[in-house]
Amino acid sequence: MTCRTRMAQTGCDDHPRLILCAAAAWGVFNAAYVTYLAFGPKVLEDHGQSAITAAGINSIGNWIMTFSGAACGQIVDRFGGRNIVLGVCMGGAIAALLLLSLPGAGFGASMLFGLIGMAPAGVIMAMAGQAMRPQVRAFGMEIFLRFTMRSG
Repeated sequence: MTCRTRMAQTGCDDHPRLILCAAAAWGVFNAAYVTYLAFGPKVLEDHGQSAITAAGINSIGNWIMTFSGAACGQIVDRFGGRNIVLGVCMGGAIAALLLLSLPGAGFGASMLFGLIGMAPAGVIMAMAGQAMRPQVRAFGMEIFLRFTMRSG
C-alpha cells in the first residue's frame, strides 16, 4: 500500500502539505542547531577563547534553550501569535549565528541563541499536530517524523 493510498483511506489527506512543511521547518531548525553545536566552539576558539571556555559558552546556550522552549510554548498557548513568535525567534537565531562571527560577542550570541533562537522548538513540533484531525494524528505524525529524519 502506498503512502498516498494510506493517507486517503485514513482521511489524512486533508493537509498533507502542511505536515510536510512542518517537517521541513523542523529539519531546517535542527540543521541550525547542529551548525551552532558543531561550529560555535571552533569559531570562538578562532577568536582567541580557550577550548574549554568556548565549549562552556556554547553550553550556556544549550542549557538556556531547555527552559526557553517551554516558556515559548506557554506564551504561544496563552496569547497566540504563533507566526509572529516563529518569525521573531528564527530572526533571533540568524542574528545569533551572525553575531558569533564578531570577536568578543560569543557570550551574547550564545545567550541570544538559547533564549530566542531555539525557543520555538515546541511550536514547530505542534504545527504538524494542528494540521490533522485527532483520528489520524498518529499516522500524520509518522509522516512528519519520517520526512524529518530524511530532511534534517
